Amino acid sequence: MGIVMERNGKLKVQNRVLSSIDQKIDRVSHHVSQHENRLHNMDSTFREMFSDLQSRIAKLDADLHYYINIGYHGSKFNKKEREIRQLKAQLEQL
Repeated sequence: MGIVMERNGKLKVQNRVLSSIDQKIDRVSHHVSQHENRLHNMDSTFREMFSDLQSRIAKLDADLHYYINIGYHGSKFNKKEREIRQLKAQLEQL
């Protein structure tokens, strides 16, 4: 009977240890899942920003080509050219 009691005691201790390990794994898994969600959201945000910058650059580039075609080289042309350089710099930072 003493051996059975000792064995039951060891099994209870093992069960508590395994249960504790399982809880820790669940917490780690939850944290990893949260970080994955944050990374996914950041990735989506960066992709949107990248796409927006590309669209704005393309629009400004089209405007510059229009100005070149009509022979305009005034302050609006220079402003759009500066803006393109700034947007391209932002794009490279992403």
